[in-house]
Amino acid sequence: MQKHLCLLLCSLSIVAACYAQKNTDSATTKASKEKTYTTYQRESEYSEGGDEGWIRYITQNLNGAIPTQNKAPKGRYVVWLMYRVEKDGSIGTVTVEKDPGYGTAEEATRVIKASPKWIPANQNGRNVASIKKQIVTFIVN
Repeated sequence: MQKHLCLLLCSLSIVAACYAQKNTDSATTKASKEKTYTTYQRESEYSEGGDEGWIRYITQNLNGAIPTQNKAPKGRYVVWLMYRVEKDGSIGTVTVEKDPGYGTAEEATRVIKASPKWIPANQNGRNVASIKKQIVTFIVN
């Protein structure tokens, strides 16, 4: 019987520091005419405890047994995700950048989409949408 472990790699690459620099660069998405900022004066923050709360949320809500249930062989399965924190603090689009299979990307996406609201990023005194990145690692022993 395989044991499973789920690790959240948080070199808090919760954002590869979310490109947090203090200037006004922005990008416009095709899906929305509103700008999504990649650099801002105050970056978005998980509303229930900041980075530590975010790690706790993911760890408590992620089903680490998913790769085992999908018959994954022993090994490390690293999922890379990018997601948008909307200006109202909700989670918008979640994009999988690297999917190792065995249901891992779907599980990581599910948990991020289900997260409580965030404190949105702020630029020039107003709330703005921002992009975050997350790495989630599943280990099957």
